[in-house]
Order: sequence, then C-alpha cells, then structure tokens
Amino acid sequence: MASNPAWNSESAASAPPASAASICPASINDAATPRFSAPAAQAALTPNAARLLVARGVRLVGTDTPSPESADAADLPVHHVLLGAGVPIVENLLLDDVAAGAYELIALPLRLTEADASPVRAVLVER
Repeated sequence: MASNPAWNSESAASAPPASAASICPASINDAATPRFSAPAAQAALTPNAARLLVARGVRLVGTDTPSPESADAADLPVHHVLLGAGVPIVENLLLDDVAAGAYELIALPLRLTEADASPVRAVLVER
C-alpha cells in the first residue's frame, strides 16, 4: 500500500460543506482489526483537519482504516476533537462493492455495557 499523507486543514479547505447526502456510504469490514493498531502508511486526519470538519458541519466521519489517527498519535487528539463535538467515528469500513450514488447510512451498534465503542451493522439505503 502506498503511503498516504495526513489530511490537513489546507487540503480540506477546498472541500464543499458537508450535508447528510454527502456522507460516504459504507459497509462494515468483517475482518476485525485490533483497536488502534494503525498501519504506519495509512492516511490520517490531523487535529486541525478534524476541527475544520467540525466547523463545516460534518455529522459523521467514516474511514476504511482502523483509526482516523496517525500511527504515532498517543493521546488520540483527532478522536477527542470529533467525539468532543458529537461527531461519531466509524472505522474499518469496506467500500469496495458500493456503487457511486446517494445513500443513507444506518449504523446499528451493539448494546455493550462498560465500553467506549461498539461494532456496528452498517446498512445502506439508496436514496
């Protein structure tokens, strides 16, 4: 896999404002990846890019990687920015078989006690 640079506020500044229709459709990757074991070459958000997404009204962040963080993010600053603003993060999404189009994403979590996250059953409804 080629190394991808981290998203930053400069690369995200030209992005259009987010809306419910522009949320990426997805399905959950059944191959569970250990929590926060991000590969060194994965794309990642910077805290500034996360703040820009929040400011633009993004309502959910989905990624096909184990985390939106860089592999060396010890205290999970992107998680703190997004979750602190009420923006859920959906990780390990598999988009390979999803055709381009407008979808509604429904992410049904498991009801877990004493957990800070949950696997979800991701369902797409075509609009």
